[in-house]
Amino acid sequence: MVITNAIQEQFEPAELYSRMGTLFWRQVKLKEATSIYEEALSIQLQVNGPDDMDTAQAYNNMANVLYSQGELEKAMNMLKAFVGSDNDSITTTYNNMAIVLRIQGKLKEALYLYLKKRLTFD
Repeated sequence: MVITNAIQEQFEPAELYSRMGTLFWRQVKLKEATSIYEEALSIQLQVNGPDDMDTAQAYNNMANVLYSQGELEKAMNMLKAFVGSDNDSITTTYNNMAIVLRIQGKLKEALYLYLKKRLTFD
């Protein structure tokens, strides 16, 4: 994929990959979105570390595209990778994990995460 210098100068590499991944995801080009989001996550982990807000978003982006592909276990594992960090984005992560569990029919576990999110962060 060719990225022009003007675009590269406007965005940090991880943000650029994230935006491109979102574009592919919205176009339902899930294979391309997965590849691009993986690159964004890799960059975020290298540059910002595991507890950064942008890294949390990269994990959630990966989980969303995996969820869209029906890869619920992989999506859950991606979300679990971020649990435990000291980050405000953990509320979104708990919420997304609960959604996956609900779809899998694991209603008690989903309810637990919904409540945990509410009790911990509200």
